[in-house]
Amino acid sequence: MSRTIWPTRRTGCLVFAGLPLLLMAPKVERTTASPAKKTPDVIRQVELLTPGTVIEKSAPRGWTHLVLKSQPRLPDDEKRRVNEMTARLATMVFTATAASVEAYGKGEAKRYRLARLGVGVGVNINGKDVIVSPETQAQLGANLGLLARQVLSAVYEKQKSVRLVAVGPTLAILDTPAFMPRGRGHAPVILRYVFLVDPLSGKLDTLVWRIDLDARGEYEGVTGMIEWLPPNKLVDAEMQVDPREFRLGVPSERAFAIKSIPQGDRQFSMPDGLRGLAGIRQLRPQQAAQLTQGLRDMIRTSGAAVGR
Repeated sequence: MSRTIWPTRRTGCLVFAGLPLLLMAPKVERTTASPAKKTPDVIRQVELLTPGTVIEKSAPRGWTHLVLKSQPRLPDDEKRRVNEMTARLATMVFTATAASVEAYGKGEAKRYRLARLGVGVGVNINGKDVIVSPETQAQLGANLGLLARQVLSAVYEKQKSVRLVAVGPTLAILDTPAFMPRGRGHAPVILRYVFLVDPLSGKLDTLVWRIDLDARGEYEGVTGMIEWLPPNKLVDAEMQVDPREFRLGVPSERAFAIKSIPQGDRQFSMPDGLRGLAGIRQLRPQQAAQLTQGLRDMIRTSGAAVGR
């Protein structure tokens, strides 16, 4: 009897497994890749990675960059706070973000632009990490049970809450919601990702930082350091459990939280001149330009210093 009631009661609550995974999942739309063009167009939305795409430790087929791949994990001490099934469901789905940088122009006029951004969710199938969707998981061999399908669907749908804040031929700024520890519990936060392409070399840099929200859900300001992510970043997304967020064994969306934002190979304090801009919800074009130029200057100086 309890096994038939359990899935029904948790249909709305299994989003707990999705929100921590939004660590790196921008807004998705189904799109068809445009052919290379000679003008520096800007991206209009983030694509959904094709189901069946295998993602291991480098760029998947059809993309030039694996930005990051995130697999949630519950440490043993946290795992003991929940039952085995809940722990398995909370760590079942990985997420991945890919990008494509393309050249346009010829000779001395050759330049590079950010052509595509894509995101997907996936599971391990026969030893391979494979992008799936709720509609394709069975035919791809995942054969998920009812509860696992609900978790997958929750993660898949929650990707749509991410905002594309600003775009340009060589940049994109994305805001992704997540839950992180704050005070005595878990609180909603924003992870702001900035993608910067060097127009001369085509090098892609990715930065991320945390923005806290107030009680009304308004942007409160930047917290912590800027992380400069290396290429092909593999994220061990360690999570923690708040037992107070369970009612009759049912987890709320705040029950699980990621302990930290993705860790880069370099960290920076937010420059005072950029701190205000870095935490604004809506960026006007001139503000986005000022912010991204400041970030470019920061990583150019630091990159030269360490020979990156």
